[in-house]
Amino acid sequence: MSNVTIGQLTAASAVSTSDLLEIEQTDNGQQVSRKATVSQIAAAGVYRDVTNITVYSTDWTIQSPADMSGYPYVATISINGVTTSDIAEVVPSLAAIEDGKLCPLNQTVANGVRIYASQAPASDYVIDRVSIRGASI
Repeated sequence: MSNVTIGQLTAASAVSTSDLLEIEQTDNGQQVSRKATVSQIAAAGVYRDVTNITVYSTDWTIQSPADMSGYPYVATISINGVTTSDIAEVVPSLAAIEDGKLCPLNQTVANGVRIYASQAPASDYVIDRVSIRGASI
């Protein structure tokens, strides 16, 4: 199971864009509580982290023609609320990096992040963290 972190909030993975979240913040030294939807938080450019994601070896498909030259294999990490205008930072596990097949670039799509590989990975990859932020930052 993956975790979603927004500010100081951590929730089990399936947080929808319409879910109302309460966020504790400090304003001018005073603790305040605010409520906002995931969509409002994303639009404001707040980071949202998803951690401990497994990309299974069976999740990879080949693209022809490939979106990324030299990286014809693609897998999509599902993250509710992601848009094509968001920016994703993908941090693979050390084992996934050492495998040498992952593309350093990714692409946000509706409700997910696409990652690319030069060859179909023979084993499952763990992605330590995906940070999503609105493109307006």
